[in-house]
Amino acid sequence: MTVNLCELKFTRAEFVITSDYRRDMLHKKEMFKKHTRTRSLVLSTLITSYGAKENRNYVGVIDNQFTMDCLF
Repeated sequence: MTVNLCELKFTRAEFVITSDYRRDMLHKKEMFKKHTRTRSLVLSTLITSYGAKENRNYVGVIDNQFTMDCLF
């Protein structure tokens, strides 16, 4: 079983993941695992208006990404 931990961001341009946001995402994932005691694979899924810039903070944090084009 797999759990998608979704984060939704509305922006008017490509979303940029900062080092602070990266740290926050990793913390949320760990807290989710701790509090739910899940044995499932937990993936971080980002849903944004125009996507996210794949910089060094993106790599290793975001497992899946969807834009509004996928939804509409």
